[in-house]
Amino acid sequence: MNNAVNNQYNLNFTAKLDIRQMKGDKQRWKNIAKIFEEKTKNYPEDKFGISGGSGMETLAGVLSKDNLYGWLFCSLSKKASEKLFTLPDIAVAEKLKAIFQFLKYKEKTILDAEKFSAQAGFYSSKAPEKIDEKFWKLIFELIENKKKNYLDKDSLFKKDLKIW
Repeated sequence: MNNAVNNQYNLNFTAKLDIRQMKGDKQRWKNIAKIFEEKTKNYPEDKFGISGGSGMETLAGVLSKDNLYGWLFCSLSKKASEKLFTLPDIAVAEKLKAIFQFLKYKEKTILDAEKFSAQAGFYSSKAPEKIDEKFWKLIFELIENKKKNYLDKDSLFKKDLKIW
């Protein structure tokens, strides 16, 4: 394999953590980003953005190809952000990875549900009236249960992480 080609094009096979909007110690955030990227090798081409700083609410979410926040984002209260920033770099990266993985789960679940409902004809005039409403209620209950079992077990996230 020609490593010069790989270095020239900087191929990325991990999720990228965009820290440009983070306030504070830039070197620390670069280190956290490096750890995050090492821990997200199963998410090629994905980007996760984080913004905030000491004494501020933290916003985080999956970024589009244009580096814009889409519909997969969350906020962490000022109090929880302060606690997060006191943790070692590896612990911060792990917590960000947990949020990122949950948001990717939410994305996949919703996209799969949309595909299924279109194939099943839920949107046609022949479908029973309340079937679509009941289906989506179940999908969002599934997502909420995953959040409770995955993120809400973490004391930092339980009350202070809001997923949109």
